[in-house]
Amino acid sequence: MKLKKILIVAQSSRPQVAEALTTLTHELSRREIEFCVVEPAWYKLKNAEVISDFDIHYRHEDYQAIFVIGGDGTFLYAARTFGIFGIPLVGINAGKLGFLMSVSPQECGSLIDGIENESIPLCERFLLDVCITRDNRTHRLAPFLNDAVIARGTLSRMIPIEVFIENELFSHYSADGLIISTPTGSTAYNLSAGGPILSPTLPAIVITPICAHTLAVRPFVTDAHHHIKVRINGDPQESALTIDGQENFHLQEGDEIHVQLSEKKLTVYEPHKHQFYQLLRKKLRWQV
Repeated sequence: MKLKKILIVAQSSRPQVAEALTTLTHELSRREIEFCVVEPAWYKLKNAEVISDFDIHYRHEDYQAIFVIGGDGTFLYAARTFGIFGIPLVGINAGKLGFLMSVSPQECGSLIDGIENESIPLCERFLLDVCITRDNRTHRLAPFLNDAVIARGTLSRMIPIEVFIENELFSHYSADGLIISTPTGSTAYNLSAGGPILSPTLPAIVITPICAHTLAVRPFVTDAHHHIKVRINGDPQESALTIDGQENFHLQEGDEIHVQLSEKKLTVYEPHKHQFYQLLRKKLRWQV
């Protein structure tokens, strides 16, 4: 497949990103591949409705691939903004930990060649849908790739939480919060909170409490096809639901958060598909 037109998502004000962007655009220009560079436009919240200042006409252009330069946050933005339209993504790491960004800037040339000669595999990552029910009204948020996090606000008070799986009460407790994570997001906040690391292709969801006020509550892995409902069973004290660290929704007593498998999927190029465990060792410094 000959690449003719690609989209680049990069926060070019950062020096490391700008340097990687120069390397990539040089390789593209040398191959006479047309490209367009856009900056992330982070989501904002107003009157319980998600808005964005992003010019959506980019979504309808005939791009063959999306090259994302930066850290995992930029990749999550690109995935939720563009990936849901079926355009494959690939991440070039110009950040720090970068579990989603497995390609180094020095590999840009071989990356382009690999995509064109179809030696780099395309893989699918599943997304999760989330909505909030309040006073018989439903507020839908964008599908997420990493996690949905319920976390306390400025006051250091615990949140009363009820968790249902397939409409069956799973747990009822107070905690600093709760993380509902995909396998892709298992190496993010879930990992920091003591949750398990899942293989990216595993059809499962992780439910991880944040500092629950009982030692009996532990992270739990359930089927990706299960419907999860979280009910705020008391005053959440300025707590909020955050999607992929970017989309925010302030919670009230009685709110119900519903999470289930999305019909949309994300397609990604994975140059190092068979090196996941090697990547873990490197990123988490497990190497002796």
